[in-house]
Amino acid sequence: MSSTFNHLSLIAVFLLGASAFAQESPLRGELRREGERVSDACGAFSFKSVPGCAYTLFTDHPLHIAAGSMPPQNGFGLGGAFVLSKNTRNWRVSWDFDAVGAFSGSWRAGGYMKMVHTPHPAKPQIRATHPYTVFNLYAQTISLNKLNFFGLGNDSPLAGKSLFGMSERIVGASAIKPVFEWAAIRWLNLALLGEINGRFVDIRGK
Repeated sequence: MSSTFNHLSLIAVFLLGASAFAQESPLRGELRREGERVSDACGAFSFKSVPGCAYTLFTDHPLHIAAGSMPPQNGFGLGGAFVLSKNTRNWRVSWDFDAVGAFSGSWRAGGYMKMVHTPHPAKPQIRATHPYTVFNLYAQTISLNKLNFFGLGNDSPLAGKSLFGMSERIVGASAIKPVFEWAAIRWLNLALLGEINGRFVDIRGK
């Protein structure tokens, strides 16, 4: 009897483990659904499908193509981006990571996080607008291989042009805290704003 019970226990543990392994994680589900959308938009090539395919590749989530112009003289950057969001009872959290590079050798990469505090009061209150506390965290690195400097002032001649490269790292955080706890001033829709930002620059010769 004991041996039979042990065997049944082992089988139950095995089945539970297999079921847990087979369960799809939220991220894996997002990637699978994005793959299906890309397949639908880009699977059959035709001139009519090109706009829809491009729209999907550049705007879908969690992965999409990132593109944008770099600072003057540094070209046009192409790369990738990863976007993800997660909602809990009291928070809406979103992440955005992207990196682009240009044929000039310049590049930019960054990560951004936003947290919106959405507490649920014990007794719901009806308001025209609902104020939420918002936190933003960000970090970005950029490397530019070609920057022009012509000297000081508007009369600097073109002959005085010099080239240099620059790398910059930016790290910071910001917060918005609505002030709505006091009913007497709630109608003013006041908010406290705060931000801290650090920039670390490295100049190099061309």
